[in-house]
Amino acid sequence: MERVTRSSALPELPARPDVEGNPGFFGPGDKTTGTPASVPGYEWFNMVQEELCNVVTQLGGAPLSGDVYDQVANAILVAISQAVPDSIDWVNVLNKPGSYPPAGHGHAVADVAGLQAALDGKSVTGHGHAVADVAGLQSLLNAIRQPRLLLVLSEGITQISQYNVGGIVYHGPGDYTVNMMGGAVSSENFILLGMTGEVGSSDGGIVCLKDSNSIGGEIGSGAADPTVNSFRVQCLHASTGSRADASRLFLAIFEV
Repeated sequence: MERVTRSSALPELPARPDVEGNPGFFGPGDKTTGTPASVPGYEWFNMVQEELCNVVTQLGGAPLSGDVYDQVANAILVAISQAVPDSIDWVNVLNKPGSYPPAGHGHAVADVAGLQAALDGKSVTGHGHAVADVAGLQSLLNAIRQPRLLLVLSEGITQISQYNVGGIVYHGPGDYTVNMMGGAVSSENFILLGMTGEVGSSDGGIVCLKDSNSIGGEIGSGAADPTVNSFRVQCLHASTGSRADASRLFLAIFEV
C-alpha cells in the first residue's frame, strides 16, 4: 500500500474544494433527464487513500510499501491479536454459571490422546489361559473338595443305601435316625438338601431335620458338636404338618 505516484501527484494534501451538495451515494445518472452520473472528486480519493494509509501506519505500525498488497489486512489482524489478551482473570468473565453439575457425555476414541494406542496393546476379546499361567490357581484347585451326593432310599422302611450311609432306626410315628457308616464325620461337611416322602398310602409328606420344621440344612450342631455319626429326621403331613409314619422315604444328602 502506498499513496498515488503519478506525475500529477501533489506533495501535500490539498484543501477540500467548496462543492455544493449533500453527502450521499454514487448514482448512475439519467440520460433521459440529462442527470449526470456521480463523479468523485480528488478530495474523495484523497480521503479513501488516507484512511487506508492510516490503517497500515497507525493501526498496524508498518511503513507503507508499494510492493506489498496485504498491508491493510495484516494491520487489522495484528490489531485484533494485540487487543485479545492471552488470559482473562476469572472475576472478569461475564455471565458464567454459578455451579457446574456433572452431566453424562461421551467421547470418540480419537478425541482422547493415546487411547487408541492403549487399546491396541490390549488382548483381543475372547481368550484363554493355561492353569499354570495364573499364579496360585493350581493350589486353589487342589484345595477344593469334589462334592458327592449320598443317597438313602427306604421302601417301607426297609433300607437300601448307597455310599457311606448306614441304617435307619425307627423311633415312633414319623421319627427316624439315619446312621452314617464309617463312624463320626464333620457336621460342617454334610448338608441335607432335599427330602420327599409318602405318609400313609397316598397322602404326600415332607421330611425335615428333627424339630427344625424346614427342608434342608446343615447336619449336626456345628461348633458345639463338630462331628456326628447320625442325624434324626421327622416325616410330616404336607397338608396338616402333623407327624406320621412314612411308607416311602427318600433323603438326599450332599457332602461338600
